Amino acid sequence: MSRVFFMIGNRGKPIAVVCSDLHLSEKVPFWRGEEDWIDYQRKILRSVIRCCKKYDVDFLLIAGDVFDRW
Repeated sequence: MSRVFFMIGNRGKPIAVVCSDLHLSEKVPFWRGEEDWIDYQRKILRSVIRCCKKYDVDFLLIAGDVFDRW
């Protein structure tokens, strides 16, 4: 999951937050060590929402790979 957020703005005020590669899944990838994978993903999503609220943006753009598999 990506933890990097980019903000697009005009004259100092961000208008959008952009993130990508969330790869949400129920199964823990074998290379990850988090004990509670669902809670970890929830925390990441909450941090995206906090960023949007903090900067009072108009848009959230998720550029791709929201889910790991369909």
